[in-house]
Formats: sequence, C-alpha cells, structure tokens
Amino acid sequence: MSTESVAIFLAPDSFSSHRIFSDGGSWRFIFRKWSAASTTSMTRVRLTKQLSSAQPLSLESASMTKTSLLTFAATFLLLTAANAQVIKNGDFSAGHTYWEGAGKVQLFDSKQKLVEEKTGSLLPPAHNPQEPAEKKEPGTPELQITLNRMVVQESKTRLNFPASHKGRVKFTVVLKTSDDFVRNGKAPGFTPNLNWNTSGWYIWSSLVHPEVDFCIRVDADTHYYLPRNLNAGGDWQTLSGTFDSLGGSPSKVLNLVTAAGTGTIWIKSVVVEAL
Repeated sequence: MSTESVAIFLAPDSFSSHRIFSDGGSWRFIFRKWSAASTTSMTRVRLTKQLSSAQPLSLESASMTKTSLLTFAATFLLLTAANAQVIKNGDFSAGHTYWEGAGKVQLFDSKQKLVEEKTGSLLPPAHNPQEPAEKKEPGTPELQITLNRMVVQESKTRLNFPASHKGRVKFTVVLKTSDDFVRNGKAPGFTPNLNWNTSGWYIWSSLVHPEVDFCIRVDADTHYYLPRNLNAGGDWQTLSGTFDSLGGSPSKVLNLVTAAGTGTIWIKSVVVEAL
C-alpha cells in the first residue's frame, strides 16, 4: 500500500486552496498552526491518502475563506466516514487474511491455469544466454472452493460499517465456475421446502440454506440473504444485490455460501459498498 499527501499553506483571512477528489482510498486530515518569523500566523493543511496502488492525486484549484474551509473539511470528513473501508482484503491480494472457512487462495493466469513454481531439482534450469528469458505471467489471486457433494460450504469475513451508516448496502461478487459445476439438489445440507427467488433478497430469523448455487449471507441482528444461481463454465460472472438496510451493530459477518455438489468455484473479488 502506498501513501501520497499534499500540503496546502493557508493565510489567516483569505487563501487559495485545493479540492481533493476521493477515488476509493481513505483520507486523513491533519491541521497544524504555527507562527512564522514575523507575527503572521499561517495554517498548514495536510491531506494524506492511502492508496491500494499508486494513483495520482486529482487537484482542482479553488479560492476559499476560513469559513469555507471549515465547511469543506466537515463535509469531507462526513463523506469519508460514510465510505470507509467496509471489507478488508476483498480482492484476496493478502491471501486468506481476514477470511475463514472453505477454500484456499491461489494464483491463476489469464487462462485460469494455476501459477506454481516447478518442483524437483533444487538447481535452476539451464538457460541459453542467446535465447530470451521466458516471461511468466504474474497471476491473479483467487479464492478457490471445491464443492462438497453432500454439504454446503461457507467462507466468511467480518464487515465494519461506520457507526453513522443506516442506509443501503450493495454487494458485488465476481466469480466463475468449472465446466463440471453441478448442484446436488438431493443433498441433506439444503433446507427443505424453501423455494426462494434467485433475483431478490430475503430477511430470515433462522439460519437456513436455500437450494441455490451460491448465496451471499450477512449475519447481523438477523440473517440477510441474496440467493443466486450460476452458469456452469464460461467467463467471469458478476453477482450483485442491494439491501435497503442492515440492522444490528456496525460489525457484521459476511458469508459466501457455495452449494453442495460437484465442480469448482473461483472468486476473484468481493466488494461491499455503504450507499
């Protein structure tokens, strides 16, 4: 993770400042005051942004007064709180950190082939200096879950919402399945007589397992479900759904529930947005 910052020097009464646009990272305000060699007082505002990858800061000049700065700062802090990082390691770049349960994180290339080091001799392979060295694709981390024929499996992580957030929450999961992916509808792991629509969402006081291919479940004051079916094989699929609100404390548990059956599911990313 990289960090970029910009310092802005402000005169006491009227000054020129900048407006910083947030694009997914987290910001922190640091206000400091000091006196120069003369009696002129100045204020420095440092805005620091932590980025998941190196990104340039987008700046727009603006003329502001002291009152404008306070209004701007208060508004910016409220926006920051509302869009705080709800989920950690949703792209699995840190391996299985913050996740528990089924599956293991591995690196795959663009052809969905496992990227792994060669085993055998401890000596490096012989290389002809006249031939260009082979370039290896770095690989993308994915959570790989092999289905169990008789029981559903869960992989879970904790969500932390801003205490002030009471609104809608959107979940987006990008995944793909193997060509032999098949749900076992006769598995005892499914809750019987539970016929749910796979395009909506449900709130249920009991912990249940609907007979679907994949389910996003949030455990809070009660249980929130987004049941979905999948296509076998093919390209990446994007599953999404929005709850009008989630009750309980700011800390909740997200569960990715895979069906009982055969085949494999690869999950590339999980995004949770506090709207």
